[in-house]
Amino acid sequence: MMDTGFFAQRLQCSRNDKEEALKVVTELVDIAYLSQGGVKALDEKASALKQTPAGRFLGKALQLYMEAKNGSQIRRVLYNLIVSSNWTGGLFLQGIVITEALAALLEKEDMDFVFTFLVPSFFGIDYEGRAADIYHDFKQQRLVAMMMPEAAENGESSAYEA
Repeated sequence: MMDTGFFAQRLQCSRNDKEEALKVVTELVDIAYLSQGGVKALDEKASALKQTPAGRFLGKALQLYMEAKNGSQIRRVLYNLIVSSNWTGGLFLQGIVITEALAALLEKEDMDFVFTFLVPSFFGIDYEGRAADIYHDFKQQRLVAMMMPEAAENGESSAYEA
């Protein structure tokens, strides 16, 4: 595993890198909800992700998530990939966020904890609120879709979507 100095040096990234990494949080939240629906939906998601260069690592990580027995297996494999790829900055941040989120989800951590505290903690104080907002917005949209399925199907907004 990586020591703190190596981790801190590699994790330094620009605001643009963090903006790009926030997109990964959206994918991870989607994966967390898909995992409640079973393996077929996750397998389809993994296949779709592997088709794009940006999604290759996440697709591989998702495949591992479906096959691993515990979070330490995910961490071991994905950290090896991150280190051997010599990633820094935004790619390193994305890799760490993916690794830790999927490991926590496999260990049955509460989704509220994972996406309100754990994942945002990797973004620093300036971006942690935005990372948590992605989860809260997603959760709100799902709630609205459950309460008003006809509006969600038609793409209509609701007064509940503040």
